[in-house]
Amino acid sequence: MLPLVDQVFSGRTVTVFAYGVTSSGKTYTMQGNGLDDRGVIGLVVDEIFKRLGAAGGTLSMSYLELYLDAPYDLLVPPSSRRKLQILSTSSAGTTSSHSSAPPLSFGTSIHLPALSTHHIESPEAFRSLYAQAAGNRSTGATLLNSSSSRSHAVLTLYLTLANAVVGKLHLLDLAGSENNNLTGNNPSRMKESSAINTSLTALGLVVSALNDNAKAISKAASKGEDPKLKLIPYRSSSLTRLLSDALGGSSLALLIVCLAPGTKFRSDLVRSVG
Repeated sequence: MLPLVDQVFSGRTVTVFAYGVTSSGKTYTMQGNGLDDRGVIGLVVDEIFKRLGAAGGTLSMSYLELYLDAPYDLLVPPSSRRKLQILSTSSAGTTSSHSSAPPLSFGTSIHLPALSTHHIESPEAFRSLYAQAAGNRSTGATLLNSSSSRSHAVLTLYLTLANAVVGKLHLLDLAGSENNNLTGNNPSRMKESSAINTSLTALGLVVSALNDNAKAISKAASKGEDPKLKLIPYRSSSLTRLLSDALGGSSLALLIVCLAPGTKFRSDLVRSVG
């Protein structure tokens, strides 16, 4: 993770995903289990604060969940939670909030006007705020997990340095892809499962299109030709809309694939690593 923290301090946008079937350990990977067993999030935050003093910077955070493909602020009390609006501003300055607008391209600015952002003074302050927010996340019981995440959680750290360099780090605990034959979902859980699987499919299509375009650019360059690029389907889900300024271009991404043991997860394992 240290090389990725280096990139955030250089002003780049970095995204880290934990992906896998439900009950495969994604949440544990990202948030760990206490001070003696820190996950990716705790390790990254501690490393950032180690460097902040010398760099003369500040750190702030936002934390939201995507439940049924709608964004909600996890840093406000549950009684005050409202669906957030996602706005996109093109390089031409036009702003849109709906999926029928023109396709998004990398470099489009994404913002959620009502999403709260909180300044963080120390790792201890972060842990307190994060624990409070994590407790607000939507969970539910399935046959595979008594406390299954029913939403995608998106923690964003904003780093501002004295030299005005701004870096951004997205840390995502994606809800698990689900096979309803294994989870025994009731109608309510099945609705959540459908939204989860649909958004994960959309994310996969975006990543696939980005990879195809990278190959096309490389191939065209070797021939001295203009590449034929695919349209990146960022608007396919709220998840991919939120990440449209973090996937592609000069941004960096790390995918952590979590695998569940057992022959019953064989097909899920193949899909995860395929």
